[in-house]
Parts: sequence; C-alpha cells; structure tokens
Amino acid sequence: MVGDARTEAAFSSSDTEAVKCTPQEDGGQGVREEDVEKGWSVALMFLTVGAVLNSDVWASWLKDANKGEYNIYVHSKRPEETTFPLFKDALIEPVKTKWGTISLVDAHVTLLRAACKNPRNRWFLLLSDSCLPVRSFRHVREVLSEHKTSIFDMASKQVHNDQRENIKKFTEDIVNGPNLTETEKLIKKLVVDDPCGIQVHSQWCCLVRADAETLSNADDLAVWYDAYKTMLPLDLVKRSFLLAPDELFIHTYLRQHVGKQYRANARMTTFAHCCLEVDSCQCSLQRASHPLTLGSMHPVVVFQSLKRQSLFARKFAAGQTPEHWEAVWRSENEPANMFAAAQMSLQLASPDRLTDRQKLAIAYKL
Repeated sequence: MVGDARTEAAFSSSDTEAVKCTPQEDGGQGVREEDVEKGWSVALMFLTVGAVLNSDVWASWLKDANKGEYNIYVHSKRPEETTFPLFKDALIEPVKTKWGTISLVDAHVTLLRAACKNPRNRWFLLLSDSCLPVRSFRHVREVLSEHKTSIFDMASKQVHNDQRENIKKFTEDIVNGPNLTETEKLIKKLVVDDPCGIQVHSQWCCLVRADAETLSNADDLAVWYDAYKTMLPLDLVKRSFLLAPDELFIHTYLRQHVGKQYRANARMTTFAHCCLEVDSCQCSLQRASHPLTLGSMHPVVVFQSLKRQSLFARKFAAGQTPEHWEAVWRSENEPANMFAAAQMSLQLASPDRLTDRQKLAIAYKL
C-alpha cells in the first residue's frame, strides 16, 4: 500500500504553549566561531515564479538589520516581473524549472553557488515568493548564531519509512538488473544498500557554509539528478505517491558525502500547512500537498509558528500591510500581543465587517 506522502507535524496536539527559541545541541561541521566574531552575513535566497510577493514587508523587516548583515539572491522563473529595487538588483541568471522535478533542486544549487561567492555569507536560507518572516531580523540572526549545523524540517519516522518503501517498489526492476549504469548504482546505494539512504524533509531549509559549499562545488550532480529523475517520476509525484525531489535531495546528498556522522538540527524554520486545523487536519493527500494561501496574518499562524519555533511562514498572498507585520515583530517577546496584532490584521482584511469604533481602536493599537 502506498504510504502517506505528507510530512507530519513535529509537535503533538497537546503541546499548546508558545515556546521561546533556545539553543540546541549541535555537532559536526558548520559555522566557525572565528567567523561569528569577525562579522557574518545571512544569505536570503528567494526561489520564485515571478516577483517576490509583499516586497515592502520584507523591506520593513530589513530595516532592523545593519549594513553587511544580509545579502539577497533571487532566482525567478520570470525575472522581468521583478521591479522592486531590493529584489531586482539581486536577480541571478535562472535555470529552467518545473514543479515536482529535480529542476527545483538545480535552482537551489544555483542560488547557493551565487551566494557562496561572498565569503561573509555564513548562513544560506531558502525562501519562496510567498514567504514572510514571523520573527524580527534580530531574532532570526540570534537563532542562527546559536546553531553550528544546518537546520532541516525533517519528516516523521513514518513518512521516512513510507517514502523509502515506495521508492524501493518503483525501482525494484532497475536495481536488480545486470550491468548497472552509474545512475542505477547510485539508486541501488540509496534504496537498497543503505536503509536510511533517503532523507525526507521540507524544501525550505537553512544551510551553514560548509554544507552550502559541498553542494555548490559538487562535481557529481549530473548523476544524482539523473537518479532522482528515474526514482521520482513526475506522474507519481503529482498523484502524491511520492514526494518531490526537492523534499528528498539536500539532506540525502549531504549525508552521503559527509558520511553517516553527518549531523543537522531538526526544526520547522518555515511554517506552512494545508489548512488552519493544523492539529486535527483531515485533508486529502492532494490537498495536503499544497499549503493554504492566506490573505493576512492570522492568529493560528502565529500560534503554530511559535509552537514550532518557526522563523518564517508561507503562503501569503500579495497585498499584506507592512504596519501589521511590524506590530507582530515588535511584540515577539510577548506572545499575547503577537496574537492580538495578528487578530487585528485578520480583522482589517475584511474592513467592511468592522464598526467605526473598532477601526479606530485597531488604528490606535497599531
């Protein structure tokens, strides 16, 4: 039986208290202490279809940053749509992309290659056009400084097992054939020889420089790309039998090249969900594979982001109001005020339902 392709929540429904970000145990390669002391930058890498949505919200968020603390890189399928100066000046030469294929991994690696050219970049964050930060820039930087290894939103053990079993079934004839090609040998290594060869995680991850350089300097990606094209046919991805390559590649590649001693932090840095009933979701596989698009900040998003210690969230439609988000960031040390700011944003998304007195009260608080 084909398993559920959804990544399950990392927290139980009984975990209802908002939590503050705390340092986690790290090990292995990553950010060097001398780099932190000298000053370092965060590479904000946007993988988009067209323009980065809500560019003015991002501009407001970056007002909290000092010069040299961040660099922006934008890989856009339709770069001509990017007109906001902050992002237009950050466009890189794109590769051709298609949803559900290995081409999105190639675009990620292309962003890493561009960002690795700047030696100040020590963290490499992949973001989408519909992402927005739910925590302040200072908070995000502080969290990153507390970690020494890359951060992935890892799937549950059940999802890992289901994906490995499904891939194994679909590639059984390939790996058992005679005279295997280099691509087929790699598939056999990942699917048969190493029971934990395939790692499942969200596409949206945060990489330390050592891992970013491993990927950007790789000379065997062509074989890996061919292997993933063979293992993960697009029709099976569309039918939710298999996850897309971008949810199975980065951690898998790093683990194979660094070795089984490879270590990374598990954390949902970018929150997204198919519905607002996060802890009791009954969505179908097809629906669950597509995050809900929100017209405004929402208290549920704030709550779930705090619960999972997320730094960003998606998907947000264009037209967000920067002042509403600024109110959320200003209140990040007081969860109750964050919820209140999000509630106001939600109410103002439908202003025709508010009385004049309610509008005045909300305007005063903002």
